Amino acid sequence: MTITIISLLILLLFPLIPAQAQTDASLQSKDTLLMEEFACSAIDPATLKKCINEVRINKVPLVKINAPIICDQQSECAFDFSGIQTDTTFYAANSANKILRSNDFSYTIFNIDGSSGLKFSGLIFEDDGLAVCPAGTICPPALIINKSNNITIEDSEFTNLQGTAVLVSDSITVIVNNSKFLNILKNGIEVTSVQLSGDIQIIDNIFTDVAGNALAYQSIGTNQNPSIIDSNTFTNNHSKGFYENCVYPCTGSQVKITGPTSKVEFRKNKISGGLNTIFDSLGLYPSGLEIGSTNINSVRIYCNEISGNPGSGVVQSSPVSSSSQIDIDGNKIWGNGLDMNTLTVNIGPDNCYNGQCNLECLKF
Repeated sequence: MTITIISLLILLLFPLIPAQAQTDASLQSKDTLLMEEFACSAIDPATLKKCINEVRINKVPLVKINAPIICDQQSECAFDFSGIQTDTTFYAANSANKILRSNDFSYTIFNIDGSSGLKFSGLIFEDDGLAVCPAGTICPPALIINKSNNITIEDSEFTNLQGTAVLVSDSITVIVNNSKFLNILKNGIEVTSVQLSGDIQIIDNIFTDVAGNALAYQSIGTNQNPSIIDSNTFTNNHSKGFYENCVYPCTGSQVKITGPTSKVEFRKNKISGGLNTIFDSLGLYPSGLEIGSTNINSVRIYCNEISGNPGSGVVQSSPVSSSSQIDIDGNKIWGNGLDMNTLTVNIGPDNCYNGQCNLECLKF
């Protein structure tokens, strides 16, 4: 009788966990996945490569970076994520466990090609040192996402990188959320496509002191896969005068949308300049938002604040052809060298051009 009562108490205090919840890692929360039985631990380049291989072969659901990953040479730290089809999170246990590249910046750290279901959370990518890339070349991006889908970068930081931080090409459903891009020596994020892509979500990020474009965007979306650039903060980018394919005088901007591009909403972002650099004296004034001249369609720009840029708040490149349905309305654009410098876009009646007005769209 006593044993029966004790057994009953145990069942009441510690209910049985369903067998599926014990074995199916996809049903677990991130906190639960921190358990060692589900995680692969990386403490150096060699163990990180082993963990990536475990993900590829055994679909390990969580990789924990438990120590700094110090990268001294390409043979150790060109990490290959190609062909991985799984739901796996790569997670840094704390901010000290960064991925630090030094001495050689001529290679991509994370190369994601033809993959799906990968999430990178809480990672820090940083370059250390003054080494240069081979003569006549530009240092490659730190992280490349190519022909992939369902890839997420969240709560991460890219700082002091010698080349572009993140390059996204010909991919669908890529999310970059709540991350920081600081003091990048080329561009922050580049998005490009030659085929239908879309559902690119760049949300709630901070871009500061990027040498070129904080965001260079070119993507062909559809009604089923529109893209969103939402609630980001862009401050003093294109202040170091990084230009590509420049025929003087060059047009530079913090955010650049080029063609062919379609089905994009650019909303609730803040683009502010203010730095006076040597490039201003050459007439190379960076603008806030630049819209390319050809093949840009169905782009909506609303509820943004664009201020303090030495060039234009919004500028459209010329000559313009094959572009339509570029709508600019409900924005606060003020204190720029020239607030609006556009040719064929649709400028709505609800833009305001002084620092005292309120954006009605932010009230909802």
